[in-house]
Amino acid sequence: MKITYVKEKGSQVKLTIECAADDMQKYFDEALQANAASVNIAGFRPGRAPRAMIIDAIGRQKLANAAMEQAVRVGYGDAIKKHELKPIGSPSVSILKQPSFLEKADNSFSYTVDIGVLPEVKITKDYKNIKITPPKKNELSVSDEEVDKVIDHLRHRNAGYNDITRGAREGDRLEITFKGFDGHVPVEQLASQNHPIIMGNNSLVPGFEDKITGITAGEKREFKLKFPKEHFSPQFKGKEFRFEVTANKVQEVILPKFDSSFAEKFGIKGLDELKKRLKANIAEEKRERYETQVRDEVTKALTQMTRVELPVTLVASEKERLQHDINETIQKQGATLEKYLESIKSNKEKFEEDLTRQAGNNVLVGLALREIAKREKIKLAKEETLDKVMRWLIDVNSKGKS
Repeated sequence: MKITYVKEKGSQVKLTIECAADDMQKYFDEALQANAASVNIAGFRPGRAPRAMIIDAIGRQKLANAAMEQAVRVGYGDAIKKHELKPIGSPSVSILKQPSFLEKADNSFSYTVDIGVLPEVKITKDYKNIKITPPKKNELSVSDEEVDKVIDHLRHRNAGYNDITRGAREGDRLEITFKGFDGHVPVEQLASQNHPIIMGNNSLVPGFEDKITGITAGEKREFKLKFPKEHFSPQFKGKEFRFEVTANKVQEVILPKFDSSFAEKFGIKGLDELKKRLKANIAEEKRERYETQVRDEVTKALTQMTRVELPVTLVASEKERLQHDINETIQKQGATLEKYLESIKSNKEKFEEDLTRQAGNNVLVGLALREIAKREKIKLAKEETLDKVMRWLIDVNSKGKS
């Protein structure tokens, strides 16, 4: 067996493997022997018929395929051991020459195997000396004012509403139907039916609420409004539009009392216990935000100190995973990719570039963490991920910094 090894770009390797006719005949005979006993030929006991008749009964091509599959398994395994390769992903096999297994024919076999391999990873700086920003004073603690804000938010979420005849003012709830026009042409993105808003939240374009302050139920208003120059959409940035607005409802917001019955709505007995739970939840959210910040700092440091040729197979696989996650999020929101790109101020070309860049960064960090695990002899069980190495790295670099 002859093995030729060629290293290509993107941590790809091409193996050209040539199998001698004698070896191929051995694999063919092994396949024949394994299948002969299952062949029934009239007048002969199983496996006792002439060789040519058994081959015809099984099918010469079927036996040839089995022989070639065995040759690929053996040749690929030998090549991996000989060149000490660490394959990633599935190999791609292309046949160059296949045997017919006919008498006096050249029954040698040759094929190529394209495979991605783990590259050499070089870390140019001390990964145990990564600068991590320690938490600011009281950054992870929770004040009574923060708990009160959450309680106020919960009360508004559980508020009741009374229809009123007076004009709308801050704090009131409205349901409005509006249409936006560019001159006399309706703009689809600037139209909505029975759109709910809370006056004072400024959930619409800046200045919109000012134009409808004092509006009463059933009243119609028409006005012009200029979008800010900083608006994310080029279609609306700095441009003036005409709006027609109808107030379908104007309602007073009735907040529930903050008492024991309010706590029971959340399955909690007593206001003290509710406050305790809320304080714990806020503390957990702060801790998670800080941990995300620290992970970002470590990740950024690793990308700057790691030198590696990124395997194209890993980058492609990671990009596909990221795309799948984004598609799932978009579908759950009932949106489209176009709407999503608009919301993040992007386009398809830039989105593809950003996705490829992010996939490359993720792969680079993963390879760096694998290298660190090898150097520090951090063992990963089957169910464990590289997050174990990341946590170790954070712990090492956080000592004495908090």
